[in-house]
Amino acid sequence: MRLFITVGVIAAIYVGNIEYKHALSILSLIYLFLHILINYPEEKEISKYISIFIDVSFLTFMIYMTGLPYLAVFILPVFSDFLYSKKDIGIYTILAVIPVGTSLYISNFSDFLFIPLILGGMAGMLKLRQVFIKKEKYFREQKDEMENLYLKNIAYEEKIDQLNRLFSTLESLQKLKDGKLTFQGWLYELNEILSTNGIVFFDFTERKCISAGEIDCNKEILKYITDTIQEFEDSSVNELLNSDYTVSILIENEDSILGILVIAYKFKTEKRDKIYRVILDYLKCYINDKHQNFSLKAIS
Repeated sequence: MRLFITVGVIAAIYVGNIEYKHALSILSLIYLFLHILINYPEEKEISKYISIFIDVSFLTFMIYMTGLPYLAVFILPVFSDFLYSKKDIGIYTILAVIPVGTSLYISNFSDFLFIPLILGGMAGMLKLRQVFIKKEKYFREQKDEMENLYLKNIAYEEKIDQLNRLFSTLESLQKLKDGKLTFQGWLYELNEILSTNGIVFFDFTERKCISAGEIDCNKEILKYITDTIQEFEDSSVNELLNSDYTVSILIENEDSILGILVIAYKFKTEKRDKIYRVILDYLKCYINDKHQNFSLKAIS
């Protein structure tokens, strides 16, 4: 922009065959160099105020020295830096009056044509700014809508994944109940369904431990389990199982603990309370039925 002003002023000086044209041309180049220094390496908020002060001083001096009132039009491109707040527009308007007033003065207030050019250019820039603001608002709204749709889509995908895992767990539990899967086989299948790091089941009725996946039967974790369904993060249980997130399911009847299922994850997962509640109810029935059948066989 300042390059355009510099070239325009130098061209006007030579076309008008102004006296001291070489000196004024050198001054124009100094003006351009000053702007490069002020705005290097990057433009700062204070820079534009220093720049417009230099612009006004330079153009006022050139208008007075050359007697060319139309040089005041070169204050118009500077307006592009002051479109974004009423305060900036006010500062620009006050300072722009100086070269415009100088032009009117040297023309004995007889040449006013450059004023409509400046005002028209300002009006055009303001209108263009309004158009850009509306477009920016529109695209921002579209972006927000797309982000909301994306987040909703993720939420729906998570719900679908939850339901798929729940149905798969129910099918697996039913196969266990119907005798189509051994308990060890069910643990491996559940490990795949829930994408766990490993699963351990402490069977208190038969006094044994069964594991599937990458974790071992570490009895040290049992002393930390107190609730029916319990989550562990940043705890001793996680350290013992080398997992970031662990869930335990305590299976008990009215007078004794039947078993404890421990599910370890490498990373924290979404809430799966419904799945854990289904596992709890099925295993309670399964272990009770198995224990009763074993007792009946022993009596017979």
